[in-house]
Amino acid sequence: MKYEPIYLNKDFQHSILKPLIKELDAPLFFYDLDFLRTHLQTGMQTCKELGVRYLYACKANGLGQIISCIRQSGADFDVASQGELEQVLEAEVQPYQIICTGPAKSARYLSFLLKRGVRTFILESEQQLKDLQNLCEQFDIHAKGLLRLQLQWEKAENSVLGGSSTTVFGLEDTHWIQVLKRQSHNRVDIMGVHCFQWGNLVNLDDLDETWQSVIQRSAKFCQEARIQNRVIDLGGGLGIDYSSPNLIEYSWESIGDILKKINNQKLFDQIWIEPGRYSVGLCAAYLSRVIDRKRTRNKDFLILESGMNHLLRPALTQEGFPVINVSSQDTQANQFSIHGPLCTSLDWLGTADLPANTAAEDILMFSKSGAYGFSESMPLFLAHQWPAEVCWSNETIDIQRSAAPAQEFMK
Repeated sequence: MKYEPIYLNKDFQHSILKPLIKELDAPLFFYDLDFLRTHLQTGMQTCKELGVRYLYACKANGLGQIISCIRQSGADFDVASQGELEQVLEAEVQPYQIICTGPAKSARYLSFLLKRGVRTFILESEQQLKDLQNLCEQFDIHAKGLLRLQLQWEKAENSVLGGSSTTVFGLEDTHWIQVLKRQSHNRVDIMGVHCFQWGNLVNLDDLDETWQSVIQRSAKFCQEARIQNRVIDLGGGLGIDYSSPNLIEYSWESIGDILKKINNQKLFDQIWIEPGRYSVGLCAAYLSRVIDRKRTRNKDFLILESGMNHLLRPALTQEGFPVINVSSQDTQANQFSIHGPLCTSLDWLGTADLPANTAAEDILMFSKSGAYGFSESMPLFLAHQWPAEVCWSNETIDIQRSAAPAQEFMK
């Protein structure tokens, strides 16, 4: 990439970030919105040139300022809950810019979405199609839908989206064909297919191979199911490499090359993508102070003032965020197992080589934490302090939320 977030600048780390965490006296998430705007502008330009629809997956990060940046970029939105819907509507996103995803959509929830103006749905089951059809008849309206397809894969790998495993997401092709034969949907325009089973593909060849397989098999399904292949929604999957603090990720230009190849096959009229992680993951860093250092049974540990209560992903995936010690310039390194303050061995933030003199009160910075950071955490467990959230916008610090005691949220 030709641009990078300001938090990677060492002078900025020492002149702004270190004093900031001391001033707020709390762990914090730092969001570089200037970087985010550039990153989104580049992505939107790539997609517009190819006629690809860019939808932001709100589950990656729903911070109000981030939602505003996404809206201003011209991207559309993928929401998977009533809360996410209200968040984007409050940001003045129009209902036609929103699609509804997620495996659980009750008739009550679908009714709420329709009343709020949403008309496009990713359909995951026969029940969802039936409920949406009935509601459209009741309200005398029409809706649009994509059938979520769950494909069988030969490679025996897993992903948070299921990968080759059998999961709750969508239905297999033969099942959908039977559903369409017995379930009326004259009020629901089936535009095509949604297929997304592989998350965080950091290798460009893997992304290319996965998307090529999805689009060819989805086109075959549309033919067999006798539905028009107007839209293929490839979901997300664009990856961030957490093995390095440096920006070694593939570029929007490289992603555009793959999408252009797919476009040229003319198997679908339009391609949709739903990048969440790749949209916002690189824009943020998380900072927390070391509380204790100790060695036991020939292993060195660092205990921080916060852990999975703010940053859960490492415990879920067994993969830590890239981390550096911004308080030490020691060139000698030592391997540490990094943990938070919670009373469980699950509270693990990663294993990393850090300066050998790392000590209590040093500040560790976890980069690339803008996606599935605080939004995916468990802040009420053990009632520790909530983190501050700080934005860097137009080269100015903007404190979005100061740290707060957990008691404020446990009433």
